[in-house]
Amino acid sequence: LPIETKSFITKLIRKATKQHALEDIIRFNPHPFLEADKVPTTPKQYCYTCGMYMEVWNECQNCGAELHETPDFEGMCEAVVWTSVFEDIGVPLEACDGMAVLGDV
Repeated sequence: LPIETKSFITKLIRKATKQHALEDIIRFNPHPFLEADKVPTTPKQYCYTCGMYMEVWNECQNCGAELHETPDFEGMCEAVVWTSVFEDIGVPLEACDGMAVLGDV
């Protein structure tokens, strides 16, 4: 691409990312987890056995399976992919609520 086009596209990407939260772009905001030395988890209300969301139960009302949080490996993988894409194209990932780099996730 001509340098003018690349610069224009970079400006558009930076403008767009600043209008959204980190969790909207890379699935979660890594900073609270880094500070607490934890990993993001899935919602406790989701039943992995039958794929249903429950309101406030500790047990699935459909199949009786115990509901529990688990590490959100899918979300963490998605965050790694997106932060590496931004790093590869040389555009800083700056959102309205902070900035993230590959090392954060």
